[in-house]
Amino acid sequence: MKAEKMSFSNEEIGRIERFAFQRLSPVLTVVMTDIVGSVIKMQEMGEIAYRKLKAEHHDRPIFEIINRDNKGSIIKNRGDGFMFVFAEPSVAVERALEIQQYFREHGHFQVRIGIAMGQCVLDCVGIPDIISMHANIAARAESLCAPGHILVTISVFESASGWIPKSQSCWKNHGFWAVKYGEDFHEYVEPYNKNTTVPMSKLKGTQSCVPTFENVGVFLNNALIVLFKEVIYFFRCLVMLICFFAKKNNTKLSPQPLRSNILLYTAQGETGIHDKQDCYSENEAMNNSAVCLPVNHDAPDDYSENEQTDDIPFYIPNKAKTLPFVFNPKDVCLNFKCSL
Repeated sequence: MKAEKMSFSNEEIGRIERFAFQRLSPVLTVVMTDIVGSVIKMQEMGEIAYRKLKAEHHDRPIFEIINRDNKGSIIKNRGDGFMFVFAEPSVAVERALEIQQYFREHGHFQVRIGIAMGQCVLDCVGIPDIISMHANIAARAESLCAPGHILVTISVFESASGWIPKSQSCWKNHGFWAVKYGEDFHEYVEPYNKNTTVPMSKLKGTQSCVPTFENVGVFLNNALIVLFKEVIYFFRCLVMLICFFAKKNNTKLSPQPLRSNILLYTAQGETGIHDKQDCYSENEAMNNSAVCLPVNHDAPDDYSENEQTDDIPFYIPNKAKTLPFVFNPKDVCLNFKCSL
């Protein structure tokens, strides 16, 4: 069954917003801001001049941005910054981007902003305050930031990213970080305007070895590139090694003359030509150092007369003219003992 899209009237939306702000334990988005280099600036200007500059060019524009349309509420003045809350994470991120854009254009102050969200307890006794671990996480996110940047927890990113147009903000996942070693690690994401801001390369704290999806993708991509280069290098070395040994063992073969220790006789045993018994007799006289091999009397058609020795025809295969070969008795046709 197809789900019907729910619609709310303005009165119903107002009732939901009032409920979120009036409940003692609402889920809120907590934003922390801090001025960078405030102590040095105060020492240079003097306290009175600094307070006046801060009220005019820091406090007033932040109040106007946060309180516009009653979307946010300032909870506490932290001296060099503020704590304020929003019911909608997307609005909190949009207003934080607007604050950074204002200070980027006017240049009087540099601030860093941390945002977290979760269940909070509103303490309305005396000075308004929020009792929540998420307020502490927002403060940690702010301290991990570089001046002029924003850092949010992964829960804020998951809630806000789908509501903010990509033309207004981009996101960079920095992975798991802690302010100092021994504290809990949290996953942080940086929203930024790609037209005016370059995201941080790394945060200021201690990074965990727990990988994020983006980091795993980058690691696998780099690993594949390195592996591909190593495979190419391996095959290059292998080819060079094969060529080296091939060159080393490549002894040029050339036709070798028939030596005196190879005795040939005709199988027919005609008169006047050495027969098998004569060959064996002469071999015995040579201390059995020769080999007696039979040959045909007539040369085949593919043999040519290459040399004439004592009116005895000496035949070598035609293929010996062009191809290096090792002597094979079957390839030689003589009608007498060969002794070159």
